[in-house]
Amino acid sequence: MASTGQKWLIGCGIGCGAVILIIVLLVGGSFLLVKNTVQDFKAVEAITEQLEAEYGTVESYCPPADGVISIDRIEQFIAIRDSMLVVSEDIAERVDELSENIDRLENDDVKSFKDVFKLISKGAGVVPQLADYYLTRNQALLANEMGTGEYFYLYITIYYSYLGHDPGDGPQFKLMDNKHRRRGVNWNTEDDDDLTPVETIENRREWVTTLVRDLMLPMLECQMESLQQSGHADNTWKNALAREIQALHSDPDRLVWQDGLPRTLTQNLSIYRDELDSRYDAMLNPLEVMAELDDN
Repeated sequence: MASTGQKWLIGCGIGCGAVILIIVLLVGGSFLLVKNTVQDFKAVEAITEQLEAEYGTVESYCPPADGVISIDRIEQFIAIRDSMLVVSEDIAERVDELSENIDRLENDDVKSFKDVFKLISKGAGVVPQLADYYLTRNQALLANEMGTGEYFYLYITIYYSYLGHDPGDGPQFKLMDNKHRRRGVNWNTEDDDDLTPVETIENRREWVTTLVRDLMLPMLECQMESLQQSGHADNTWKNALAREIQALHSDPDRLVWQDGLPRTLTQNLSIYRDELDSRYDAMLNPLEVMAELDDN
């Protein structure tokens, strides 16, 4: 039998994480908090438009034809990650609080709506910090002369394909909504809110892998077109790129470069392996990829 706390959530017809965020926005904070948060997200929108005006959209990014990720771009990527460190740690703490609160709800540790509200209020800071998170990242992108397309290309290539981190990384509840459609499939199913923690991570892994494939395939095709036009003579790289493009076409659920990166891509990454790995945050992985890729 569901606990009193669980019944409050079940009665809403949506998942725990969504309930927390909605209540925080509607009744968990003051009018000033909500007003400031809206203004912060408007600032994020403005700086995103500036990024797109200068560097193009995520979808328009075309990686270097020769496949080499230059040392200066790796160092710029590290600088961007460092710029996000403080706000990343802060929001990760809030997400941890949300996870603990949800665990208490599911373990029947609450007896009334008042208890539920108290638990929710402890995680209230996550909403305005979302805006701060994206604002800080986009400001760092501008400062380091990098567009969102290149940032995501590097994030995916480095953390998923090179270092092997799980696309399903994140908290054991749905931190971001699933609204992406591909091949007539709506990933935002009614059953999403009834998933167990393990199923939530598996669902996220499948969804993010699909999003990544749909984003990266056009980038690699653009890269191949540039490579052919340049007359670049490295057939080893050209053949590897051609095989990966074909593999992504053949398997819509394939994670890009899942069989391993060619040396062309790893030759400079290997120099910074430890530095790059230390700047990965598994808990915030959904915030990195899902919000931006959701509109594709």
